[in-house]
Amino acid sequence: MPYSYITSAGAQTADMVIPYSDSSGCVNLAKGLKQLGITDIKKIVTAPLCLNGQVAAGLGGDWPHWTYAIASSLFGDPSDPGMPAYMKVAAKYSTPANAPDPWNIVNFSQTLTTIRFMNQVGYANLNSQTILAKAKAFTGPLALGAPALACGKYSAAPAVCNDRAQFFEYHGGLSTGKPDFTRAAGWLQPPS
Repeated sequence: MPYSYITSAGAQTADMVIPYSDSSGCVNLAKGLKQLGITDIKKIVTAPLCLNGQVAAGLGGDWPHWTYAIASSLFGDPSDPGMPAYMKVAAKYSTPANAPDPWNIVNFSQTLTTIRFMNQVGYANLNSQTILAKAKAFTGPLALGAPALACGKYSAAPAVCNDRAQFFEYHGGLSTGKPDFTRAAGWLQPPS
C-alpha cells in the first residue's frame, strides 16, 4: 500500500491527524488520507503551507479540505481589517491561485513592518543598528499578523516572536475564485 506510513501511524483511529509538509508532500498526503477515507475536516489540522497554487494544481484545482492553523492573516478573512488592502495589492501583483499563499502574506507584512521601522527612524538615521533596535522594541500589532508579539519570550528560541495561531476550516471554492473558510477558533496561544 503506498500510504503505509499513514496507516502505521494509526491515522484511521487517531482523534487528530496533523499532515505537515511542503507542496509536493501536501498533494501526496491529501491523496493518501482521502484514499484511506480520512476526510473529516475537524480531524485533519495542519499549517497553511498547503494553501498555494502548486497544491491546487496537484489536486485538480483545489486545496485539501482540512483545518488550517494560521499564525498570520488568512486571505479573504472579512474580520481582518488589513485584508482588503492586501487583497487589492495581491490582485494586482499575484495570480489568483498564489494570492492566498501564507508566505506571500507574511512577506508583505514583513515588508510593511520594515518600512514602518525605517520611517520611524528617519532617513538621516538609517543603519542596521537603529532598524534592529526598532525591531527588538516592537510588540505589535503586526499588519496581517498576530495581535501581539513577544520576541525573546522563549530563551531557547529568542527569534520566535509569535506563539499564537488562529484556526480555519476550508470547505472548497478555490476554483470559483471564492475560497470558503470558516473560523474554527480565533487567536489562541499556549497557557501562561
